[in-house]
Amino acid sequence: MNTIDSDDELNLSNKIVKKRSNSIESELENEKIDNFDEKCHMYNLGDLQLEGDNVILGNKTKKENKELTEIFNKIKLNLYDKTVTIDTILSLKNISEIDKVKLVEKYCIMKNNEDNLEEYIKYRDILKEEVTKIQTMTEEDIKNKEKMDFIIKKLESLNKETFDLKAKIIKFNIDDQYKSLLYDKYKLLDEMKEKDVEYFKLKNWILQVLNIPFNKSIELNISNTNDFLKNIKIKLDTELYGMKNVKEELMLQIINRFIKKRKSELIPSLVGAAGIGKTKIIHVMAESLNIPFYHISLGGIKDGSYLDGFSNTYIGSRQGIIVDALIKMGCNNGIIFFDEIDKISESIEGIEVVNQLIHILDHTQNNIFYDKYISEIPIDLSNIWFICSLNNIDLINPILKNRLYIVDVEGYGILQKIEIGQNIVIPKKLKEYNLDNLVFFENIVIEHIIGKSKKNDTGVREFKRNIDKICKRLDILRTSINVDGTYGILDWSFKIENLKFPLKMTIKHIDILLKDVISGSNDSMFL
Repeated sequence: MNTIDSDDELNLSNKIVKKRSNSIESELENEKIDNFDEKCHMYNLGDLQLEGDNVILGNKTKKENKELTEIFNKIKLNLYDKTVTIDTILSLKNISEIDKVKLVEKYCIMKNNEDNLEEYIKYRDILKEEVTKIQTMTEEDIKNKEKMDFIIKKLESLNKETFDLKAKIIKFNIDDQYKSLLYDKYKLLDEMKEKDVEYFKLKNWILQVLNIPFNKSIELNISNTNDFLKNIKIKLDTELYGMKNVKEELMLQIINRFIKKRKSELIPSLVGAAGIGKTKIIHVMAESLNIPFYHISLGGIKDGSYLDGFSNTYIGSRQGIIVDALIKMGCNNGIIFFDEIDKISESIEGIEVVNQLIHILDHTQNNIFYDKYISEIPIDLSNIWFICSLNNIDLINPILKNRLYIVDVEGYGILQKIEIGQNIVIPKKLKEYNLDNLVFFENIVIEHIIGKSKKNDTGVREFKRNIDKICKRLDILRTSINVDGTYGILDWSFKIENLKFPLKMTIKHIDILLKDVISGSNDSMFL
């Protein structure tokens, strides 16, 4: 067999590749291949085949095929030398991290095609062209590319957002006629330009509607009636001191509404002095039922739009507090608690609020409620459990009063407050400030704290605030006191000399800790 010199070998290698694939002809067009026809005749390359990494010519010996395989491997090495490396990609500066990742992906595709020269060369050339282009970019090119990338990213984001909006509308749990209305609004939005003011108004409107739980309810687990009622009573007794009549009335309301499935025509309304815990009562009841609770204070409200929203024809308009409550609760059968309904403004505008409230609470018509912001879609409020609170029944509008079922909440006397403090309030606050088992209160000290609360106060709100202030300041003193019992430069106005824990509270301690609280008031500072 004829031998092949190194130059002929390289030429033959290149020609083999050319014979194998036309995709690299451009690489070899400047190559001078001497005696190529002779070499082709000698090896009869028309019969060349590849099996894995081996070159096979059926009419040649194993030795000749081995020689051809070695030549072919040199061809691949020659190809690899012209390939962009991973280090080159990672070192590029005029490119974002996302674009680097895309180049790395192409690099990996190229590497995975090492056994397929045609695909390998294709991706190698694409990669080399892109990298070269990036390496030779001018500052102006970079700025233009950044602008274009931003535009493309924004368009992709908008397209995805619009698609997601369409999917949400299709899946949205609402009556078909209103789903059709939403879809028409979506199509109108899709035809608008983003810079259009109406675009954002309409988009926000659609998103807000999609947040409303029109047909979404929470199912209570009442498989065992006795266990259901027992757990509620335990929760009420644990969280609320005394109030036996109130808790009993609430239990009756729960039985009628959730077990007997009878909705009362009248709205349960707690009547009692400020600070007596009316809001706490309903909050605990909602927790015991495991249903959402939303608190709406009506004190001083004089605009009916607070309840039923503002027309969406105005820039900055929005839905009212009722829709806010539904969105926050995430269901259409939670508890909405109207607090201080006797303190609605007595102005002409306040009458509008009262009229709105009467409509909302009326079970014969509240299955169709229109928020002015979402005026095209009615909202069913008939499954909401509305509960009210007030201080003075005599201040209530007569028509509204006829809608209410009054539940009297009696205030607490001194002895009851002492028990509430000793058994509920103080243990909770001590635990909150990590002072449990470190600070102790006797009844006479608790009575002194009560005396520093508001005069004639039958509630416990101010009493709780004073307990919180005491525990907070004790925690500060414990944290800042030195080993020798001094406070250094921290000259607290409420410091207790020679403070040591465990600590048995005295009246003197209380007077120091609450020195800025005048007896019968709680007008103090932050600490």
